[in-house]
Amino acid sequence: DQDVTTFMGVKQYNNLSFSGEKECYKVYKYIFGANHGQFNTMWETDFSGIRKFILNQATILERETQRQILLGYVTAFLEDTLQGKQEYRTLLLEDNTEDESMPQTLYITAYEDSSFQPIATYEEDMELDTLTCEEGNVDIYGMSYWKEIEVPFYGYHSYADTDNHAVYLNWKNRTDASYSYQIPKSVFERGNVFTFSVMDYDVDGVKSGEHVPLDFSIEFQDEEGNCALVRLGDYSKIAPPLPVRLYKLEVLTSKLNYKMNFQTVRIPYSEIKEQNPKLQMDRIVKVEFRFDQVERGTILIDQVGVATQK
Repeated sequence: DQDVTTFMGVKQYNNLSFSGEKECYKVYKYIFGANHGQFNTMWETDFSGIRKFILNQATILERETQRQILLGYVTAFLEDTLQGKQEYRTLLLEDNTEDESMPQTLYITAYEDSSFQPIATYEEDMELDTLTCEEGNVDIYGMSYWKEIEVPFYGYHSYADTDNHAVYLNWKNRTDASYSYQIPKSVFERGNVFTFSVMDYDVDGVKSGEHVPLDFSIEFQDEEGNCALVRLGDYSKIAPPLPVRLYKLEVLTSKLNYKMNFQTVRIPYSEIKEQNPKLQMDRIVKVEFRFDQVERGTILIDQVGVATQK
């Protein structure tokens, strides 16, 4: 809304780290159409007077719908953290866009817990060929452009940053581009889930009408040369840049702002191994993102690593 025009909570999420001394987790939910003023029963809008009437409320979820969403997530969080009912964590972990038990809108989820062991977080330096894990390096093929960037807020406060860095990848008119990590085999010994976060960054494609839903493959290779391939689309549907008109007058000016956020993807080792039973998951030495499903794309990738899922 007018008071909070970007997903400001993501900065707190990015600045929260774990000591490793006990089991903890952090999670955010970006809910398309929700706003900070209507999760409570006191406010009608975030401003009164003339500013109340210039806000474009047609795209905002009904107050009761927003409260129903809040009730579901707060209940799940408290049941998990206070009552030890970890089955409730599923509601927090998963993309709830197609969950019939939740109000229908678009949900984007980022999640990380204290078991996370990083391959690449892009916070250690601005060198393109280094990784967070020791003795690792990067290979790139077929990219039109790639760099490490400081991730800004998107929307009306795009001048500010989120205290986070990620790798920016852009490819055009090809399905053989790739971005891969060469890693020590000890990394995959520390978990049972491969995890990363991805953001569809193709605003130009949305504006031009050339955008296609994001999908790509991930290949895992062990030290013996055995490989297995899985598809992103089997685990998550990544939201495109979301067009937003905050003010009614923007309808007249045709102005749009675009909201983008990271979606966390978690792939269990067991499901990777199903693609090739010979693959030794505790001896993985290469992970490759293969952009073989769509001919163009612009994305950000972050928080690549392994974790333990109970």
